[in-house]
Amino acid sequence: MKKLLIVSLLLAASLSAFAQKNSISFNAGYLVSGINGSASGQGYSAELSIDFNGFYIGVDYNFDLPGFPAFIQTGLNWDYKVAKVNNLSEYANYIRIPVHFKYKFPMGTTVNGFVSGGPSVNVGLFGESSDTFKEGGLNRIHMQLGITAGLEIMSHFIIKLGYDYGVTKAEDIGMSNRIDTLQLGVGYLF
Repeated sequence: MKKLLIVSLLLAASLSAFAQKNSISFNAGYLVSGINGSASGQGYSAELSIDFNGFYIGVDYNFDLPGFPAFIQTGLNWDYKVAKVNNLSEYANYIRIPVHFKYKFPMGTTVNGFVSGGPSVNVGLFGESSDTFKEGGLNRIHMQLGITAGLEIMSHFIIKLGYDYGVTKAEDIGMSNRIDTLQLGVGYLF
């Protein structure tokens, strides 16, 4: 009975130590996105460039990889993007779900640096009009590959800069096109 109690206590202590390394953070920031595309053929070439600016707000969860200063980071973010085309504004709302491998390294007694990278899935929710995500509009689902670098200050405050490169089409049109996004954000880590 004593052995079972000792093993149970050791198991509970190790599980609580493991759980303490997992963390959650709330984040918000500024987005600069763009739809970029091009097409060429016999005697012609065309370029597409539409800029979207906006903001994001969301939550990230870091799953600790025991024995390493590394994490699997996933999250759920709401992205609000506005484009101005020919003096008209068009907005789109997305849910962005990143899955990144995150590596953390010390930069002093109160500051840790980090880099992360991996894919994200973007799901269009709604836009300014009912045609935003219909045929001839933006694709409702698109994927990106991203990299982020940042600082964790005093184990709680986060400053980060990231870039996501579009790997799937932004619109089903007769040219290659993608959505790229630059993100500048702050957060609080619990």
